[in-house]
Amino acid sequence: MLIEEVTETLTQGTILVDVLLIVGWLGWLLRRKGVKIGGAELVYRWIEENGLILAWLMAVIATMGSLFFSEVAKYDPCVLCWYQRILMYPLVLILGLAILKKDKNILPYMLVMSLMGLIIALYHYYVQVSGVEIVPCSVSGYSASCTQQFVLRYGYVTIVSMSATAFGLISSIGLVMMGKKS
Repeated sequence: MLIEEVTETLTQGTILVDVLLIVGWLGWLLRRKGVKIGGAELVYRWIEENGLILAWLMAVIATMGSLFFSEVAKYDPCVLCWYQRILMYPLVLILGLAILKKDKNILPYMLVMSLMGLIIALYHYYVQVSGVEIVPCSVSGYSASCTQQFVLRYGYVTIVSMSATAFGLISSIGLVMMGKKS
């Protein structure tokens, strides 16, 4: 019951953030074309001012979610999952310290880590959906296959797509904050 409830909550959150990312990127493209969208500037300013907190919250949720799936639900992480964890978990500490120190100099590091995580997560999602692995994850001999889907909701939401969404949001926040004209 708990596993089902947490999975559904994380799935719904993933769908919400996916929609927000799509709307945000479309708004950004329109903005670049000179189209004025009511309220968009307020949203960008809010992200510029509060983005570190939002990115930290996303990193905390992603970290807690991955730990829940491995430690409570007992889903073994594959090699690509571990690479994503290696990039996500430190973001909790790094962003937390940046918030405490009010230091936005962390942005380039946050962006590099989140973009690398996004690339790995998108590749991993491709492997899950297609079943095609360049090098099988099972080669290491100790982990689950990278093609295994412990969760599949609404035809597309898997644990890996949850990770891609988290990295996508953190990357987008970093891009908005770094694009701010000082």
